[in-house]
Amino acid sequence: MENVAQMQLTKVWHCSARLCRFNGPDRKCHAPAISVGGELPRCNTYIEGATSLHSDDIAEVGSCWKVSCIFNESLDCTAKGMHVKATAQGPVCRTFQKGVPV
Repeated sequence: MENVAQMQLTKVWHCSARLCRFNGPDRKCHAPAISVGGELPRCNTYIEGATSLHSDDIAEVGSCWKVSCIFNESLDCTAKGMHVKATAQGPVCRTFQKGVPV
């Protein structure tokens, strides 16, 4: 059998979007994975609601559509960790850095 390296997805270390159903009391995202994109580097997985949907797992960045971010490599986030911040426009990736991916 061929030895296939498993890709490591970037963990969402912190999320301040308290109204999101995936956000736990520990301020961590517990969705299976999140997607980031749009005009702002917005978390597209955000679901507002009072009922919690979180598990014990910590979310990972499943895909990032912000190709203008230095951490974006073929729609994968290569940052060591990600932070999501609640804003008036919705939850956005605070790790986003505009530039050419390295």
